[in-house]
Amino acid sequence: MNKEMSFIVFAVLIIAAFTLAVFYNTTDSFDAKVYSVNVQQNTHGSENGFSTNYSYIVGTSRGTYEISPDGLFHSNSFGTLEVDSTYHFLTRGVSIPITGIYPYIIEAKLLNK
Repeated sequence: MNKEMSFIVFAVLIIAAFTLAVFYNTTDSFDAKVYSVNVQQNTHGSENGFSTNYSYIVGTSRGTYEISPDGLFHSNSFGTLEVDSTYHFLTRGVSIPITGIYPYIIEAKLLNK
């Protein structure tokens, strides 16, 4: 590999590491009204078997967020959010437009119905 290619690979790795650090270390706390809660189903597999993961996409007065019932940013809030209710949210991550990547809801406390 020549020096120019090594530099490009190194630069891409640095940008990727910075992006991941910003995504995983960005937290926010706010009050918002829930407008919608939709289930997103992702099925992966091959001839040897498959698995299905679920996440919940939550539309609020402050934007769109994701709840994962398992994984790194899991939350137990996925079955409790009610449309047209106001919650205090704790979130982690950033929104990346066009990619379908949303900040994760870590905690949701009901303020009023």
